[in-house]
Amino acid sequence: MVTGGGLAPDRSRWIASRSPDYLFPVRAMSPVFRGKYLGGLAKLIHDKQLRFPDACGEGYWERLKSRLYRKPWMVYAKPPFGGPEQVLKYLGRYTHRVAISDKRILSHVNGMVRFVYKDYRQRGRRRVMTLPERDFARRFLDHVLPRGFVRIRYAGLLSHRKKAESLSRCRELLGTPVLQLPQPGTTCPTHPAEIETAEASDPSLDQALGPRTCPECNHVALFFKEPIAWVVVTRARRKWWDTS
Repeated sequence: MVTGGGLAPDRSRWIASRSPDYLFPVRAMSPVFRGKYLGGLAKLIHDKQLRFPDACGEGYWERLKSRLYRKPWMVYAKPPFGGPEQVLKYLGRYTHRVAISDKRILSHVNGMVRFVYKDYRQRGRRRVMTLPERDFARRFLDHVLPRGFVRIRYAGLLSHRKKAESLSRCRELLGTPVLQLPQPGTTCPTHPAEIETAEASDPSLDQALGPRTCPECNHVALFFKEPIAWVVVTRARRKWWDTS
C-alpha cells in the first residue's frame, strides 16, 4: 500500500497524484514491471541461480529475453469493490491479529481445546472443533512467521527512522489534524465510568473487535486484559521456501 502522493525533495510542498482515482496509470506500470521482472531474471542467470536445460542450446536466454521485451505486458489493476476502508479491514485481519481470537476458544479441559471456526465449504457456517492441545498449538504455530520474516515492511514516508517527522510535515501541508488517542485505562473525561474496549491492536480494523465507547459522548479508551496461560511446545524444524 502506498500513499496517494508524497513530499517534494525539499519537503516544502505535497505532490499529489495527477488523478484522484489512481496513483500510476496502468500503461506506465506495465513496461516498468516488465523491466523489473526481466532484470531480476537476468541477475539470477548471471549469478548462476537459474539455469536452463542443455537442450535449450547456447544463447537461449538472449533469444528469449528479446522476445519477452518485444511482447506487451499487462498489469492487472482495478479499484477495490468496497473502497479503501474495505481493503484496510481485510488486511487488518492478517497484520494486526493473531491466528485465533480469545472469544473463539470455548474451553480447554483435560488436554482438549474446543474452538469455533468457519466452514467455508458450507457458506461460512460456524462449527465447533475439538483438538488435543498439542495439535492446537501446532496449528497455531503454523501462523508464526519464520525468523527474518515480518508481516509489514515500512518504507518512504512510513519508514521508522523519519516516520514521526515525515508524517507531521505531511499533516501540516495537508491541513490534517493529529488524532489524539487516550491512554490505556483512562476514564471518560465527562463521565466517571471507566471505558473498555475489546482486545485489538487497532480496534477500528475489525467491527467484531470494535471499541466500546461511552454512551454519552462516544469517548474511547483502552484497557489491558489479564494474561492467559501459555502452552509451551517444540515446533519441529522444517525447510522453508520463498514462494513469492
